[in-house]
Amino acid sequence: MHKKNLTPLFERPYQITYKNREYLEKLSNFLNVRKLSHWNWKKTYNFLDINFEQEYIGYRFQVLKEWIQENQRYTSNFVNSLNEIISILSLENYLTTQEKNYINEFTSVLFAKNRNIKNLIVDFQLHEKEEVWYTYDILGIYEKTEKYKLIKNNIQIFLTNQRIIFASSGEIYKEIDIHSISSVKLKNNAIEINVNQNNYFIICNEINTVYVSIERVGKLVKLML
Repeated sequence: MHKKNLTPLFERPYQITYKNREYLEKLSNFLNVRKLSHWNWKKTYNFLDINFEQEYIGYRFQVLKEWIQENQRYTSNFVNSLNEIISILSLENYLTTQEKNYINEFTSVLFAKNRNIKNLIVDFQLHEKEEVWYTYDILGIYEKTEKYKLIKNNIQIFLTNQRIIFASSGEIYKEIDIHSISSVKLKNNAIEINVNQNNYFIICNEINTVYVSIERVGKLVKLML
């Protein structure tokens, strides 16, 4: 499974100076990735020094990022541990919107991977014995021949046991028979679908969630996507 690029997430740069060097060296002896399992929120407050508040915030984010880089996995254990570490480091109130989105996407991916499959109701005609299992809003679908051609932007993708359908307000703009797909890849912040000699690119915010959902549909219908 594709890992997310953390740059520049979970970074709060700080300078090491003559004045703060001793404080940071002392702190690093007690708080580091290897000792996180023995850390708690009380120790976080005990090490707070008002003279080095920015350095302390920056150092805690540094430890958090090192832990993420070592442990990042699309598992519930990772998400639960991540939230716990953010809590014991008392960083909840310092997270940016992008950092919160990073955590939320892991939760969405796990839900997509594990939720019970159910047949969703749609406003367009389905084939015989066809069931819709996933649907997401996407930013656009492109086809690449000699150059990229926009098929439709601001549209919905529907994943069924027979097709990948791109539709809006009951109108289908593009459909792909899943049995004609040769590969599905994450590429340059897009999902690339290869069908015979044609390449299609899905642009969306929930790129990993959509990718995992396509992958799961493939497994359920016994395809290696």
